[in-house]
Amino acid sequence: MRLNLDLGELPDEPEALVSLAHMVNVACGAHAGDAVIAARALRGALAHGAQAGAHPSFPDRENFGRTALELDDTALRATLDAQLAWLRSVASSVGAPLAHVKPHGALYHAADRDERVARTIIDASRAALGEVALVGPPDGAMESCARPPPLAPPPPAPPPP
Repeated sequence: MRLNLDLGELPDEPEALVSLAHMVNVACGAHAGDAVIAARALRGALAHGAQAGAHPSFPDRENFGRTALELDDTALRATLDAQLAWLRSVASSVGAPLAHVKPHGALYHAADRDERVARTIIDASRAALGEVALVGPPDGAMESCARPPPLAPPPPAPPPP
């Protein structure tokens, strides 16, 4: 079992929590946090050997990312690109690699239900961070969209001469 912890949201997050986590999901600034808070969370992950990842959300600071926003594909991709690039820059400044993406709040739930949202998250994550792990609920849209297509069966052998 691996404990994952959402961080980078508040300036007074207890360091003791980071020491318990295997994975740290760092807010990308759209629902909470800022560069100072994110850098602190990333340094904590490094110090305690936790895997750091991105925690993007709908751009909804007023409701802490808990309200689903109706964004078209272009707008959703643009906010994800901006958030992931921002956190990648902060992580680079402290020497922390980003190994996974876990959507936050309403975006997490939208990605579980809606293949369009799931695919946009997957595509933006790969573009910004390369092949990283995705964290989400099992058996939902994000999992099915992230699975590689099944391998085609080999062609039949030619008949013997």
